[in-house]
Amino acid sequence: MSQFHSISTMSLCLASVLVIISMFMSYRQELKLEKDIFISALRATIQLFVIGFILAYIFSTESPIFIIGLLGFMAINAAYNASKRGKGIPYAIWISWFAITVGASITLIILLLTGVLNFTAYQMTPVGGMVISGAMVAIGLCYRQMLSNFELRKQEVEIKLALGSTPKQASKAIVRDVIKTDCSQLWIVLRL
Repeated sequence: MSQFHSISTMSLCLASVLVIISMFMSYRQELKLEKDIFISALRATIQLFVIGFILAYIFSTESPIFIIGLLGFMAINAAYNASKRGKGIPYAIWISWFAITVGASITLIILLLTGVLNFTAYQMTPVGGMVISGAMVAIGLCYRQMLSNFELRKQEVEIKLALGSTPKQASKAIVRDVIKTDCSQLWIVLRL
């Protein structure tokens, strides 16, 4: 546990001052939010306290099975959340899970093999979480873009189908455009 930073009493007092300022501003502006602010601050303190114990347990775990299981749970949760944006897409949850799991696995394996990461919960959990959540967001945006493009170009797809194209042929241009758009957004982010 020596790798964790403890929070001083002074830091907690300074953070509490922010809550008091918010309560004072609410009182001064007659917003009548003082009680809600106090309850929210108290609830956040309790939640952070509990989460701190959970994270301390997770980060102190050395079991590779536990670490892999935790990353697997994150991938399942991310796939579920990404698939919500793909309503109407068959097997969206399985597609999401496969894409997230394969992408995160490749990324984490490369980071492990190059020595950037050690296989410890302290390193794998936050980095794995960032990789998995990034994949979840990217897949969710891809689903939303795809559904939007299919809605906008519905007539084009119907015409192609009426002329004898297979569903795959009729939708190929839309899928290609979605992939191209999402990749170009990725390159913009990587340039920053």
